[in-house]
Amino acid sequence: CMAMGQAAGIAAVIASSEHVSPREVNLSALQDQLRLVGAVI
Repeated sequence: CMAMGQAAGIAAVIASSEHVSPREVNLSALQDQLRLVGAVI
């Protein structure tokens, strides 16, 4: 549950900063950011 919330939060930040919908967030960029914070993917 915590990992899903962390991924959703980071996806929201990326979507907001890139002015796209959450569906349009680049998956590789999301995974890279999750790895940077030590998330288990």
